[in-house]
Amino acid sequence: MGTILFYIFESTLCLTILYLLFRLFFRKDTLFRTNRYLLLMGTVACTLLPLLQIDVPQYTTLQLPITAVRHLLTEKEVNIERKGGVDEKHLSGEANLFMTGKGEDTEENHANVIHAIPVTLLLGGCYFIGALVVLTFLLFSTVRMRRLIHSYPACNYGKYKLIICPEKIVSFSWGNMIVLSQEDYERNPGEILLHEQMHLQHRHTWDLLWMECIMILHWFNPAAWLLMRELREVHEYEADNGVINNGIDATEYQLLLVKKSVGTRLYSMACGFNHSKLKNRTLKHLQQN
Repeated sequence: MGTILFYIFESTLCLTILYLLFRLFFRKDTLFRTNRYLLLMGTVACTLLPLLQIDVPQYTTLQLPITAVRHLLTEKEVNIERKGGVDEKHLSGEANLFMTGKGEDTEENHANVIHAIPVTLLLGGCYFIGALVVLTFLLFSTVRMRRLIHSYPACNYGKYKLIICPEKIVSFSWGNMIVLSQEDYERNPGEILLHEQMHLQHRHTWDLLWMECIMILHWFNPAAWLLMRELREVHEYEADNGVINNGIDATEYQLLLVKKSVGTRLYSMACGFNHSKLKNRTLKHLQQN
């Protein structure tokens, strides 16, 4: 249990650093595909780096707190004894280095035993309960989406399936299916269909599936949710750019974004037409043109 929690702790640090770096240096770029790959490869690296075992001869000040957390989570018990007025920490050399570097001294004159197992079990229980809640929510959202998809007949649209929904919903795409509301299909079928087709053509569904796995593992980490938001925005920019490159007038398309700016995304794992921030999307189009 402690090993799993320490892995989550390390990968959480990596995801936080990834989000800060992306926010500072890449978010305003118009290289949408590059930003998309940066986010995807970055999250993959954040999940793999903590699995690497790197031995260093001397620990830096930044590494010492991480070492202390590892011993707190993985050691069954930590014995601290006071002998001759000097503390002897019966830990490994790494934890001893941390305690010595901090200059901490215990006030007790007898041996103290700190049992970490109950704390580890408590943290582990809370973590897995939270992960289960997030997983349940995502599964419920997926079931709702599949019910809607299978409630209406589908027709062929090239290599994809097109479903026209009489309900007033936000049009979205998932897998190889495009779901449009009757209103969107009657008023703006070309632009919205092409936009959703761009999502499927770039295989954005697989990106979202991967990020949903990251969010289940890191449900407590704001950086994971923020990275998902950044990836969704990059998806919208990439799809918008594909629409304009296919001959749709940029000004008319921006007006359509304004008209469709009201609405919410019903299904967490679907790509929706008006998901991203309107102001950012129109500014990106102006930069592209």
